[in-house]
Amino acid sequence: RLPRLCPRPSPSLRPCPNLRSCFLSCRADAVCPYGWLIATFFLFCSAVHAQQPLPDLTATELKLFEIGKAAFSHRFSIEEGLGPLFNERSCAGCHRSPEPGGDEGLCEHCLVTRATSLSGSTLHQRYSIGIERGDLTHCREELSQELATGERRTLRRPLSLSGVGLIEAIPDEAILTLAKHTGPTQGRANFVNEGGKQRIGRFGWKAQFATLESFTTDSLLEEHGITTPLIRADNLSGIKESVTECDQISDPEDRGEQLLALVNFQKFLKPSASAVKGQGLGLFIKIGCADCHTPLLRTGTDPIIPEALRDKEVPLFSDLLLHNIGSDGDRIPQGEAGPSEMRTAPLWNLSTRFPNGPENPGSLYHNRRYYPNLIAGILGH
Repeated sequence: RLPRLCPRPSPSLRPCPNLRSCFLSCRADAVCPYGWLIATFFLFCSAVHAQQPLPDLTATELKLFEIGKAAFSHRFSIEEGLGPLFNERSCAGCHRSPEPGGDEGLCEHCLVTRATSLSGSTLHQRYSIGIERGDLTHCREELSQELATGERRTLRRPLSLSGVGLIEAIPDEAILTLAKHTGPTQGRANFVNEGGKQRIGRFGWKAQFATLESFTTDSLLEEHGITTPLIRADNLSGIKESVTECDQISDPEDRGEQLLALVNFQKFLKPSASAVKGQGLGLFIKIGCADCHTPLLRTGTDPIIPEALRDKEVPLFSDLLLHNIGSDGDRIPQGEAGPSEMRTAPLWNLSTRFPNGPENPGSLYHNRRYYPNLIAGILGH
């Protein structure tokens, strides 16, 4: 049974002229059924079993999914090229809630530090291989707590990967059509160059990656220190020489097998959201949330797209565009995305992040702010 979601409004509350002003006038400590209504819509109307393969996969695709699932939980060793700097041994070390391929849950050490300086943006890894073996103590590298001149830092949490294969299959043209909308919430597409071709970015906090291959290649390098045929050298700028000499494995450390397996797992991973409907959706649209969080997109029909991903509805609740959110931005430029620009976060996997209801703990990090639960996130937004 569902809990009583909408408390009876207090008779002292004055009528609101419209839904938008009523929602915006609510305080966290006030009786506000609208916040409950929207939160409940996402939590209970879209919840399904998470971290499963897409339906209608071929036998070959299902086998590739299972191989990739094992690779996702594989713990890299120093002998395989781990490091010299890294954040976790496996992808599932942070993308683990409720199962491998999800977000970080309440894992605070999975939050990563992204910094920018005059020399550009970079990830600050948490560990070095010097902590792994006693004979490699000279390979330690500590993240300085002092900000360098011109440097800014922000924390980012790992996002759920459920359904990202469907996001990859959305045509560039569909995203560009959304960018034509005018008004105060107008966004813009992030054009990225991948493999000599200009594509529309859609993955990452800044929509800085267009394909799962480029997204995963960057993650292998930045999170695990694993080089691939697409990026054959570790990112060791600014690291002391004794640490850079600790990685003795020839590049590329992964010849492409791990990369391909991880891409296949993500490509065929089912989203945790199903079709959406009900009063919450209507209110979501009326008060303007859907101006950026577009409820529904559709994948392309190109025959090159696997049939399980072709011409499918994608209820991701995002326009995948960059929006200038002013001082609420994370102040970190990446590629063509400026310091105050952020990609609209997809909302379709919130039901797995808050499995016990919208008022229960499940920390949201958004626009440099932490919200303890979904209700607080909605009201703060």
